[in-house]
Amino acid sequence: MTVYSDPESQYSHRVRYTLAEKEIKVDQIDVPRDTINEDLYEFNPDGTTPTLVDRDVSVFMSTVIMEYLDERYPHPPLMPAFPVDRSRARITIFQLQDRWSKPLDILLGHPVNARKPTKAQQQKAYKDLRESIVSMSRALGQSLFLLGDDISLADCVALPVLWRLESVDITLPPIQTKHLREYMLRMFDRPAWRACLSDEEKELRE
Repeated sequence: MTVYSDPESQYSHRVRYTLAEKEIKVDQIDVPRDTINEDLYEFNPDGTTPTLVDRDVSVFMSTVIMEYLDERYPHPPLMPAFPVDRSRARITIFQLQDRWSKPLDILLGHPVNARKPTKAQQQKAYKDLRESIVSMSRALGQSLFLLGDDISLADCVALPVLWRLESVDITLPPIQTKHLREYMLRMFDRPAWRACLSDEEKELRE
């Protein structure tokens, strides 16, 4: 099994973290942003990362890869067992991508509709992301993980965003985000989290 990964991308990061939590050994090939890897196009016609190659199967799009890994290697599970809970997990993941991942991309200067984001777009993204994260902290309460007492793919989506907050100058109000800050400390101390970090990602929070 091989994964093509951008060492700075939140989307590759979430796949690498999923692999680490499930202790799946893979060959990792780094493909930094705006570089070309000719071999990657053999498996993914768009040449995008992350891309997972499992024998004769190629899987792209980070959330699709994550669910593929969870079904291919069911232990430990990262999705709930019951349909209602799985639906809730997928809704949470969709919301995180819309309310966290997209604004972060704008703050990082990634193109929006093939255009560089404007200052106004970045200001709105900053406000929207910060407010959404504060709101999530209220919902966390005393839960160990985003969806309760078990780690899930929702955590794998959220944590790469939270790891990058300092790099886009987002500070969290201590009182309103107490539960979230405790969650971040716990999660960032997990062996799997430390194992999945690229050198570039380590530098973000040195």
